[in-house]
Amino acid sequence: MATPSPRTGLIRAIADAVSSHTCVVLVGLPGSGRWTTLRMLASTFEDEGWTVRTLTGHGEHGRPLESLALSGVHAPGVAAPLTTVTAAQALAAPARTAPTLLLVADAHRLDEASATAIAAAADDPGVTVVLSVRPPYPGPASVDTILARRAGTAFWMPAASIETIRRVVSQALDGDVDADAVARIYALSGGLPGVARAIAIEARATGRLVPSARHWTAGRELWSRGLAAALSEFGAGLSEAERDATWTLAELGPARVDVIRDAIPWSVLTSLDDRGLVRFIDADDGPLVALYPPVLEEHLRHRALSARGITASARASVARED
Repeated sequence: MATPSPRTGLIRAIADAVSSHTCVVLVGLPGSGRWTTLRMLASTFEDEGWTVRTLTGHGEHGRPLESLALSGVHAPGVAAPLTTVTAAQALAAPARTAPTLLLVADAHRLDEASATAIAAAADDPGVTVVLSVRPPYPGPASVDTILARRAGTAFWMPAASIETIRRVVSQALDGDVDADAVARIYALSGGLPGVARAIAIEARATGRLVPSARHWTAGRELWSRGLAAALSEFGAGLSEAERDATWTLAELGPARVDVIRDAIPWSVLTSLDDRGLVRFIDADDGPLVALYPPVLEEHLRHRALSARGITASARASVARED
């Protein structure tokens, strides 16, 4: 089966699973490329003659079947109401004539009724489901519901290579980008293509990336306030304790585990780790803990003159002294 690029290996692995009618969970942070991967899968399987339908989770606390209704699912009959049964029938109907692939973006945000309908559709052996979710995984009840009676496997979105980030940034700016600027954007984004693109676009808008005769260059820091919109998704769903911990981690910067323990309850750090928002970095004198992606640390540090920032600064100072 021909598969598109980039990340050809990941697409091929997922495609192999789907071809064997194994359902897939694709786990990745905001900006990691989950949507792009789903689009690649759609193209791949449409070329193979599959019926492909893309659905989107719109809120786990929404009205029953809201996610499916907003994704364009209608009851088979002209005047029939959309119920869990009719939604399942509508999703499974194409499997009578061709293998069917349901691609579910943001499956962690499905309402319970929508998840139940997708699960019922997946009872048809001709229907295979790919669910994209953000960490933590395992975790979302909607995913457990859908896969309760089907074989499934999980894949995690890898960080993109610097070459991929260079390509993403060059496309966003419609021109070549200086190697130093690419390296800085790559480091700030942590290899998340969507975040790298946002950094480049905001840096251009604020004059932090400037065009020269040959390419775009970065003359000063790349952070700007406009990144708040792109980075807000990383804080979605955090508890107050987790949110405070991200500010403390930003204030501390990469720090030893013993310093982190003095500043943040270990259970909270574990939760942030499960959510993919911290990284453990090997160092000569022991592992360091850092906020991820790095631009999130930069962003919160620039907002230090605030109630959360002042509290985090005080907490970090005490931890360093201890």
